[in-house]
Amino acid sequence: MTDLPRRKQIRLPEYSYSAPGAYFVTICTQDRKCILSHIAVGEGLAPPETRVTVIGKCVEEQIHALPQRYPSVTIDKHVIMPNHIHLIVTICEDPGGASPSPTLCDVARVLKSLGLYLQLEGRCQTAASLKV
Repeated sequence: MTDLPRRKQIRLPEYSYSAPGAYFVTICTQDRKCILSHIAVGEGLAPPETRVTVIGKCVEEQIHALPQRYPSVTIDKHVIMPNHIHLIVTICEDPGGASPSPTLCDVARVLKSLGLYLQLEGRCQTAASLKV
């Protein structure tokens, strides 16, 4: 068996990612396949334009649905690129909620699993999954 390269640990070991705050998150497609959008080059001085694919639209639906699933979470901004997405996820104080606040990993896990579920259900054209 070949040794796989070790990924650099970018998370702080003692930090609680359920703490209130804003987090910048990047989620990549499996094998970095360009399945979420296409970049159309503008003519003349027109800027490039991002055109979201059917799969990208499925992912965008799930991004917009996250606050309904987790009331203490808001998605401030997001960008869908051809092979990854960027999100600014804000976890707010949960004023008296009975369940604990979701962690950043919970939010990413739900986004990825719902996107895969929609693909397997047939709402998207391919079963390429997302990975962090």
